[in-house]
Amino acid sequence: MVAPAAEAFATSPSITAKELDSARRPILAIATHTHIIANFSIFVLSEPVVSLRYVFRTLKDGGLAASLTRKRVWLGATIRKAQRAVRPGTRRPASKVAIVLQESLAAKAMEDTVFVRAKMTILVKGDSGKMSTEGWSAFDREKWEAAVDGALKEEIDAFGEGEV
Repeated sequence: MVAPAAEAFATSPSITAKELDSARRPILAIATHTHIIANFSIFVLSEPVVSLRYVFRTLKDGGLAASLTRKRVWLGATIRKAQRAVRPGTRRPASKVAIVLQESLAAKAMEDTVFVRAKMTILVKGDSGKMSTEGWSAFDREKWEAAVDGALKEEIDAFGEGEV
């Protein structure tokens, strides 16, 4: 993802795309940025809180940092469990649906950092259930919500509530 961004902005004197390694945390100057928008999953870093503090220290006073992230990058297996609970013989591939985090989970991830929570917004585009049950009968669609709840419960039991 970094290479295409670097190519796209190669002629811009004010935009630099750089891949950072959270384990090595290359030296970035303190208080250099007014805004940081990071599209990465802090939950896959070995030390997410340390990494967030590192990002924070690069902000100028009054600077704004936005982290666009999901707790688990892909929950396709969970969607498949729900699909199979309703229609065990289905061969339909899992739709590319992201299960959006509850606000409390995202807030929990930030509670040990130095960031001040100004505003948190969760955006959802489309109807996930509708895409995952496309072509199903009304009878099967009525079972979908309970099947998703069951699959999520299994996910929570397997990985813990803060991991889903």
